[in-house]
Amino acid sequence: MSLRRSGAATYLAPACLLLCMACSGPPDGDAAPAAAAPSPGPVREAVSFAGEPLYRRSADVAALADADRRIASIRSEGERAETDYIEIGRLFASTYRYRDAITAYDTGLRQHPESFKLRRHRAHRYITVRELDKAIVDLEEAVELMGDAARDVVEYDANGEPNGTYEHWVWYHIGLYRYLTGDYGAAAGAFERCVELSNNPKLLIGATDWLYNAYRKSGDPEKANSVVAAIPADIDADPDHPYVKRVMLYKGVVQPDDILDSDKPPGEWTARDITIGYGVANWLRFEGEAEAADRIYRTILESPYWNAWAYVAAERELSRN
Repeated sequence: MSLRRSGAATYLAPACLLLCMACSGPPDGDAAPAAAAPSPGPVREAVSFAGEPLYRRSADVAALADADRRIASIRSEGERAETDYIEIGRLFASTYRYRDAITAYDTGLRQHPESFKLRRHRAHRYITVRELDKAIVDLEEAVELMGDAARDVVEYDANGEPNGTYEHWVWYHIGLYRYLTGDYGAAAGAFERCVELSNNPKLLIGATDWLYNAYRKSGDPEKANSVVAAIPADIDADPDHPYVKRVMLYKGVVQPDDILDSDKPPGEWTARDITIGYGVANWLRFEGEAEAADRIYRTILESPYWNAWAYVAAERELSRN
């Protein structure tokens, strides 16, 4: 099925400048799983918004062994700082053990009860496992604990590289919570804050994407178009990143068929495909092509990547539609 629409770029003609940013960061697991570690049986990690069990994905054997080795090493060092618990949680999450990650953050918070950092990370994983009410409690407490003094505290990625600030990521997850609960006006407000806090093109592109969708869903296409108009087509960001491709679609620079092969069998879709696919499906729905959009949402839910934001959001779309 071709998704190309003639003249589709016209409705996205540049408007005025506006900030934008929203990022879930790169999609979890960018390719299909490699060799799987043996498991005694499926482990239920979450329950979908439709009430279906979501089972732990199989991690690569080598990645699982490395994560366990590093976790054991951290735990052998005695007293642990909040950053140690953040790293343990990250290692569990990187091998799809989200409940174990949450437990690690729980333990860390008992030792570091004033940690906004641990709350930010636990909230992320509460959203992953669809426990939204718990996530927003952590996020609102994190905002209070940060105050003004901690607004510029830098967050670091898995490679130890700076990746925005904790304030940015707390507001990003607040935006995601509001978006998933259907409060699109409040989601837009949170993502506007993220845009202001973006300190590199990657973060700006991600926020722009979610802010555009929040504006469109709240019934404000003019603001939506203005935020993508503010992003130059030659922005200094990876042109192959899914969020860059989605924003270029919203701008009218590319068409759906240019960035997504929607006829590819569902079993062949990667996490990258579903991330692009969610943006394409939303755009099609905004353009009045609800049937084509729902087809993509359903394909996303046939993939194993239930931990990716695109999957979480697609669940919500279908439950509402």
